[in-house]
Amino acid sequence: MNSINEIAENLIRGAKSGLSEMSFVKAYRGSPARIPLDGFLAVVSVGAVSRRKCFIGGVCSNGLKGDLYSADMRVTLHAPCSAGGEALSLKALELSDELRDADSEGYIQDISISGIAYDNKNLSVYRDVVASISYLLCEVENE
Repeated sequence: MNSINEIAENLIRGAKSGLSEMSFVKAYRGSPARIPLDGFLAVVSVGAVSRRKCFIGGVCSNGLKGDLYSADMRVTLHAPCSAGGEALSLKALELSDELRDADSEGYIQDISISGIAYDNKNLSVYRDVVASISYLLCEVENE
């Protein structure tokens, strides 16, 4: 059984291979980030997880029933102000492409990228890349 956190870690691990100039850290890790930033920093977190009962199949066939889990994996991509918004936008698009490529199991349902914002504390510009993840933990329904 995979958990949402394991799925997120595997997706990030796969995406990292194509993004060597980007540093990845988990959010809320206890130690502060380097300030000022000297490159692209991706801060990864998994939001609230939802779970609901689900059934896939028809009356005349075996079906799958189980629990459908879904959550948003948020990657807040920071760049030094000197890098500028255009470079940040290109990296955000590159990250979204790498996440799609790393998703061999089809967990990602949607990817969105927020607008550019300024982070006064880290003296950086940032964008959120949010991947909506879902998977069905199921059993085969026997008739």
